[in-house]
Amino acid sequence: MALQQKKADLDALEREYEQEFRDRASDLLNELEDLITRGHDEPQNAKSILDQMFRRAHSLKGMGGMFGHPLVTLIAHRFEDSLNGVDALSTALLHDAQKFADHIADAVAGRYDGIKEADIVRQLPGKRSFDLSDVAKQDIEVLLIMPRDTSQRIVEREIQACGYRISTVSAPFEGMEFAIRTRPNLVIAARVLDYVTGIDVICGIKAMPESRDIPCVLVTSDSIDEVRRAGLPEAVPVVRKGEQFGEDFAQALEDIHLT
Repeated sequence: MALQQKKADLDALEREYEQEFRDRASDLLNELEDLITRGHDEPQNAKSILDQMFRRAHSLKGMGGMFGHPLVTLIAHRFEDSLNGVDALSTALLHDAQKFADHIADAVAGRYDGIKEADIVRQLPGKRSFDLSDVAKQDIEVLLIMPRDTSQRIVEREIQACGYRISTVSAPFEGMEFAIRTRPNLVIAARVLDYVTGIDVICGIKAMPESRDIPCVLVTSDSIDEVRRAGLPEAVPVVRKGEQFGEDFAQALEDIHLT
């Protein structure tokens, strides 16, 4: 009887925990809906509205991890990333924000149970860093594992100019997790990361059965000989920063048959 009561108490606590998550997520989603409406009505207040949307996305990302809902974290991260560096509202961006909010709501409600995360990710809006109206969209997912700096913005722009969809992760271990869970068509890692190098990240991705077939590219300011000696697999293309960047990037895409 004591064991049965303990199990009943744990089940009740789990239900209470889940209800708390749903209630808090619902509040944040309602606030997002209000902000999207304000975005349509008050484009002159873009900075304030975008900052508040970013904070709600960030909160939902953290809550997904805290309450054991990794899919919510994944979608909210993509939403947060889509807002990073944006300083103006547009109808297209607000439309994307609504799509993200709807996907998060579906994930909170459990409507994606049994569906592969990689398939869900491909339904999410792509990032809008600049005018892409003349770029033909392609169903190609690229994961950037890079610090948010000038090099990252250059790489991001090159990828978007190809019509590819992109998401960015700064933390190397989180990037490896995202690679496994979302199954991108390409992973691009910077050599210089926190705690470990991009070479370590790529070797880790290539060592795991779930991700070893995902093409990877290393971005570095070092020579090709240096990164090979440091352990970068021969089959992984290298893109060097500086004048060679554009040529190296085009060659890397050709080498992995992504052009």
